Amino acid sequence: MEYRPLDHARDEIRVISIQPSIATSAGRTTNPWIGSISFEGREYQSTSAVRIKPIDDILHCKIEHVSLLDVIDRNAEQHTTAFELPQWRALRWQPNEWQKETGLELSCHPSTIKQFNPRYHWGDFEALSYTWGTNNLDGRVILNGKLCHIHKNVEDALRRLRALPETQYCMKYWIDALCINQADIPERNAEISRMRRIFKMAWSVVVWLGDESQDSIAACNAVSGIAHLDDRVRHVRYVPHVELLYGKLDWKPVIELLSRPYWTRLWVIQELAMNHRNTTFICGDRVLFR
Repeated sequence: MEYRPLDHARDEIRVISIQPSIATSAGRTTNPWIGSISFEGREYQSTSAVRIKPIDDILHCKIEHVSLLDVIDRNAEQHTTAFELPQWRALRWQPNEWQKETGLELSCHPSTIKQFNPRYHWGDFEALSYTWGTNNLDGRVILNGKLCHIHKNVEDALRRLRALPETQYCMKYWIDALCINQADIPERNAEISRMRRIFKMAWSVVVWLGDESQDSIAACNAVSGIAHLDDRVRHVRYVPHVELLYGKLDWKPVIELLSRPYWTRLWVIQELAMNHRNTTFICGDRVLFR
């Protein structure tokens, strides 16, 4: 893979587009912890996890240069493209540094409305937080029309990203192993210093925790359920016996999930702290979100 230099005057980054797989699909998981939430006087079914079905074929991706200055001014432009997304991937925007830096109003929707508006003329991007895994190049991907060998954990992450619904709407992804020229030491050092900004400017962060293990499904159910306890406790009509639920929890799978190599990375704090918008966690084929 040949890289051309980034134009820092235009605040350029490289992003990856993943060609969607027609056979990719997703469906809800069963989790007895999750009930319903209320929004503007209406009840909505709440879920905290889905199961995706990544397809085991060779991935086709493209790396391109884009500018973070190429922002759509929604105050000046009347017509913007809104993509329909399933409710579980709808936006949950909060006031953030991106809005402060650009001075533009966000065209966004509450989590119960299934729409997403790209912020840039070229689309939008998410940033991947993950661990490289073992130092091998056992993964394969067609990158800009050429077969490339990459870290197997990166290939596995790309396969899950391809299964996310926004990928079919041309969502792009920033992944350090591929979007930084790792053979160019000056560029690598310069881009590492920009990572805080890149993660902050991303539409959201996607965390790849690695493949499923024997107990990871139980751990994901427990974590997603705990994350939604506050939603359930707030509504009088559906108050759980919290102490009873905690009593039924098997903490061993949760401890194993939180002991994965991903959590030992120093970069985790920076990557997750920079962006709180709809952070998504993927473990095997299970997608967790808040």
